Amino acid sequence: MLVSSSLRYSLTNVSRQRCFTTASTRLQPRHSLESPSYPGLFYHPTNSSLSKTAYHLSFLPTPAPHPHFSPSTIGVLDYNPRDLALGRAGAGGAGVPELLPRNFTENQLFKEVLHEILKGVVGGDSGLDTVAKSRGEDGWIHIPDHRSPPSQGRIPDPSDIIASLLVTNGQIDPASYEPGQMHRLVTSDGMMRLDEGLMKGLREGLEKVRKVEEEVGGEM
Repeated sequence: MLVSSSLRYSLTNVSRQRCFTTASTRLQPRHSLESPSYPGLFYHPTNSSLSKTAYHLSFLPTPAPHPHFSPSTIGVLDYNPRDLALGRAGAGGAGVPELLPRNFTENQLFKEVLHEILKGVVGGDSGLDTVAKSRGEDGWIHIPDHRSPPSQGRIPDPSDIIASLLVTNGQIDPASYEPGQMHRLVTSDGMMRLDEGLMKGLREGLEKVRKVEEEVGGEM
């Protein structure tokens, strides 16, 4: 996975720019939270004003070192703390605001890293290998978003197709990896979900990305 060199270049040259929507951290943030309904999804708080708060969402348990430039941050969730005080947390669970498309801003840098990591691990994924071998003919298979799994034999909704891969003679061609152009990190069904094998590979890749972020931060 060629994350380190490209990421180091980007961090060094544009780390002072805001690469995804967030507000300034004027107040001291509270502690990070783990989603009770999505183990491994973390909410890292950053207060944007007296009336509204933002969480940086991540699959890593610690906040990113660069609040305005972090390829390891999934995106920004804005919410009103008054909603939690009034018991309007919704589907987020106790103490966690509801995650909806209207209050979530995707981090395009994360999406780029997501696909870079997945492209590097799809060739060794047992689940995808089984799907490829079960095909009766050459063609494309999809990496589905498991937040809304399709019925057996059905093609997922375009917003739930993370990527597509070409299968030839029952073998996946990792070089054919094609990101799903319509895929959304968050829909009305919630945050994206991968199967266990791909999620493990994603977390390991994000940990490497975070190390690069921290190294570059120490050089600035």
